[in-house]
Amino acid sequence: LEAKANNRVICGYWSTFGNIDKQGDIMQKGCFSKTLQENPRGFKYCFNHDLYNGVIGKSILAQEDDKGLYVEAKVSNTPLGDYVLSLAQDGVLEKHSIGFVVIKSSEEGKHRVIKEVRLFEGSILSVEPANDRATVEAIKQKYFFFGGEPPAKHFYPPEIPVDFFSNLKNPFKN
Repeated sequence: LEAKANNRVICGYWSTFGNIDKQGDIMQKGCFSKTLQENPRGFKYCFNHDLYNGVIGKSILAQEDDKGLYVEAKVSNTPLGDYVLSLAQDGVLEKHSIGFVVIKSSEEGKHRVIKEVRLFEGSILSVEPANDRATVEAIKQKYFFFGGEPPAKHFYPPEIPVDFFSNLKNPFKN
């Protein structure tokens, strides 16, 4: 991957094909084709699958390749986005996971082969994902590229207030 003028972009695989994940599922190549066509505006990018208080951006590129579902996600300029981006740059957050509904699958022995899904979000995780091959591959910043060779400069977001997370409210709870 090359550095682009794009900034605040985390690149990587949200899912991979052909391997057995921790839940015994195997994603079949092509299982994302229909959902990608049906959602040209992209998918939510979350921190730890939190669709209420943890949306940090959205995908700006999502495509299947031979390895899996490759995504470039733009991280919004928010305190939580800054926090997640900083942790990703430091290598603390390095795994992805997806939120989806299975549309078509088949059983092969002890495993479920997933043939079609409806994707609704991708997440960067602070815990181990079901598919440990779903990894952050690079981070693109304006003028900097975090991936491969270490950059000459580092981006450090402003300090997040200590009470930031305690002030987050779930709009669906009283």
